[in-house]
Amino acid sequence: MTLENRPPAPDACAFCSQVDKYLYHMRLSDEALHDISNRFLIEMEQGLRKDTNPTSSVKMLPTFVRSTPDGT
Repeated sequence: MTLENRPPAPDACAFCSQVDKYLYHMRLSDEALHDISNRFLIEMEQGLRKDTNPTSSVKMLPTFVRSTPDGT
């Protein structure tokens, strides 16, 4: 397809309203967002602990730097 025979771009406002129509159903209240983030934090913490990692729905690996190379 060349630039000459390409169909015109859809109207930006019409496109935005179509997107908004679908996104409207995905909106969450502040309370729901706080609840989800708290649950996620709990699962991440459980995923980091050795005793709860096997049962956590979010598996985590401790990737922080415990020490730096000393050159030997």
